Amino acid sequence: MTQLTGWQAVVDILKAEGVKYLSGIPTSAADLYDALYDVPEIQPILVRHEGAGLALAMGYALAANQPAVCFAGSGPGVANLAPVMLEALATCAPVIALASATSGQIEGMGAFQETDQIGMMKPLTKWAAHVPHAEKIPWVMRRAFSLASGGQPGPIFVELPKEVGRQAYDIPEYILFLLRNIHAVALMGLRIPMRATQISIRMTAHKSIGNAVLANAVNNEPQIFLDG
Repeated sequence: MTQLTGWQAVVDILKAEGVKYLSGIPTSAADLYDALYDVPEIQPILVRHEGAGLALAMGYALAANQPAVCFAGSGPGVANLAPVMLEALATCAPVIALASATSGQIEGMGAFQETDQIGMMKPLTKWAAHVPHAEKIPWVMRRAFSLASGGQPGPIFVELPKEVGRQAYDIPEYILFLLRNIHAVALMGLRIPMRATQISIRMTAHKSIGNAVLANAVNNEPQIFLDG
């Protein structure tokens, strides 16, 4: 195991999963963005509203057919995700929204802008997860990517309390779940020819019906005009 901050571990996982862009608004640089500084493979895209960051991620995810990631600060930042998160759920967009959260030591004590973020996001996502221990980050992120793209795709919300994201811990190595990607590729390979066959059958059926209707119309044309 390697000593990493929680956000460093998250960024390493995003890199391993092939994430190229991360949209959002930085709050404290210690939350995620410091960890992005030395990882040129992931390009941060700065926006003026957290909802816009999620909308960018949603558009990219739907166009690229792969999970996309955004970030929001705790409290009002997460609340600003809500309308677009509902749209992502309705469109089955595989997006993963990351957020900071109130430190566990003061949670529930009325901290500045403290919000029940998990309660807010649960009805709007496929899965909303709170990471209480840094050692759990690899498992949570692996499950986040798996659920975002597996089955019916959908949005995922993951929050890291400040002490989990900013302090260094012995974090287990992230094991990339290659089978998930292989399964998705294989499934797409099966779906395309099956879909093409279905379209071909339907076109043939419509053509046959169309010819029959046309022939019937031609044969009965005098009768139709007489009846009219």
